[in-house]
Amino acid sequence: KPGERSPEDRRAVALYSCLITDLRRAWHAVRVHEAAPSLRPSDDESAARASLAALTTRDRMPLYTRQQIEALLKRSRWAQAALVVFGKENVEKCFAAHRNTPNLAGLSRIYEASDIALAPPQGPEVVQFADVQSEAERTDFAEWTRTLRGIGRMACHGWPVFDDNKVPTYVEDDLFKVSDDLPRLKSSNGLTNAPYEDARFDIFKTNATPKQRDIARSNARQARKLVWLLHGLAPSLPAIIHSEIMAMHYQVELLRNAADEPQFENQRTKLHDLADEMYSAADEEMAKWATLIGTLSVVLRYIKIKALHLDVSFALREACKRLTPEMADRTKPEEKKEYLNAEKELRQLLRDCGYDLHGGQTPRAIMVELLEAFEGKRDAGKTADGIGAKGGSPMNPDLSTFPDNAPSTLFGEDWLKDILARRSLKLRTTKRDGAVRESIDDGISVNGVFGETEQWLWTANRGLRKLGAVLRERNHANARQRGTKRARRGVQK
Repeated sequence: KPGERSPEDRRAVALYSCLITDLRRAWHAVRVHEAAPSLRPSDDESAARASLAALTTRDRMPLYTRQQIEALLKRSRWAQAALVVFGKENVEKCFAAHRNTPNLAGLSRIYEASDIALAPPQGPEVVQFADVQSEAERTDFAEWTRTLRGIGRMACHGWPVFDDNKVPTYVEDDLFKVSDDLPRLKSSNGLTNAPYEDARFDIFKTNATPKQRDIARSNARQARKLVWLLHGLAPSLPAIIHSEIMAMHYQVELLRNAADEPQFENQRTKLHDLADEMYSAADEEMAKWATLIGTLSVVLRYIKIKALHLDVSFALREACKRLTPEMADRTKPEEKKEYLNAEKELRQLLRDCGYDLHGGQTPRAIMVELLEAFEGKRDAGKTADGIGAKGGSPMNPDLSTFPDNAPSTLFGEDWLKDILARRSLKLRTTKRDGAVRESIDDGISVNGVFGETEQWLWTANRGLRKLGAVLRERNHANARQRGTKRARRGVQK
């Protein structure tokens, strides 16, 4: 009846209301990122109020495009470097010799909007298509995560967690030696070209010059800002992509519909050519979106592993400091009780992770071996186990990327247990309990800020692939329909 909406129309209205909400969230995420100070705020409260003025004086919400998002990212010197270092061209070149590795089989798919099957399965069995789609999405997400894990483990030098029981070949040095044919990175003062090596997170560099330490601290701050921007922006990427791509396809439909009108008969060929050009432009834009999403996913994984490496090292070192031989020899009851409680907690943690504590090994001895796996060899001038008064941490303190966030917020509640239970770390200890089930990497698990953001980036990629499949199918149907109309007009003439 006139004035009444069909169920399909009501569903479309509901979806577009959600779309508008996602776009509004994206706008706020960008504005918060732009208003955030690049350095530590001063003690002057007026500066803080001024930084929020941009949020309160906006009276309209723009629809962001890919070009605008890339321009926003490139305002940061470190993000500008990361987009080149972890771009498709550079990553494929550096990983070319390792493409046969099982976890790198889908490396190119990370950067592409590959085809996806949309038609429901055919056959005698009655299968719920929604269940099939759900299982397909779980499989797709597992492959996406597995590929990112393989890239990240080889891209982060010194990361001791690996696959297939063999130490990986690290390619971090090659990644940051960007070839001369790629655009050079502008330095912070904009006067000279800075090498991409300056953007590297060298977590073992402790003898840096004051200038290098300033660069490292600046990189850490810019990486932190990028993570929080992606955390706020990634859930809205499907809506941003839909708005931009569908606007282009709406123009394609208008041109094709106009070509079928009698008054435009003389311009029919020209209108169809314009529509085809617009369709090709939209298809190219989708490919560029896929490349950007893939690049951001790899950049996020690089930051995640570097931050996790630092946090695990600091956690292991603090655990070892609670169980030093000097503390074990103390005679005061309260100090002895504190030592025994700390040893009990550590013993339980290692047992939960599958380590053998029945062969004479102490919890502290295992922790020292694990710490050596994350921090490397000790200098000769330090104590035997590297944890005594002379055994300072070899990790770079200037790369504490998230000093104000607990590791459980970034990586999930059981972050330390998840890492220590890895088979590759157990192989570092002299004795292992073979009866304990070894940990298995679960590509579906989503933990902490990093896990949630990676999942939303995958959602944007899969949504992009679905949208592309639908639009290509619709374009083929339109082509068949135009062929039928052309044949009819020929018969009428």
